[in-house]
Amino acid sequence: MHSMFLVFLVDNAVEVAHQAVMVNMGQVCVAGSRTYVHESIYDEFVKRSVERAKKRTVGDPFDPKNENGPQVRTCDKSWFLL
Repeated sequence: MHSMFLVFLVDNAVEVAHQAVMVNMGQVCVAGSRTYVHESIYDEFVKRSVERAKKRTVGDPFDPKNENGPQVRTCDKSWFLL
């Protein structure tokens, strides 16, 4: 099952789509995993989306400037492989 996001206007849509798919580092069943963009704004949306993704900060989850922290701790890896 996928959550959809429809885009007809570029303004704010890039950030909303980015946050929709990256909420909880993209590890939730309601993440906006599909974004449908009208063909008239597709190229601009993709360009801005790539720029936004490249700006995503990864590091210490307790540092407020970071948007992503570690996703799997070493001790949890065996649980995911069961």
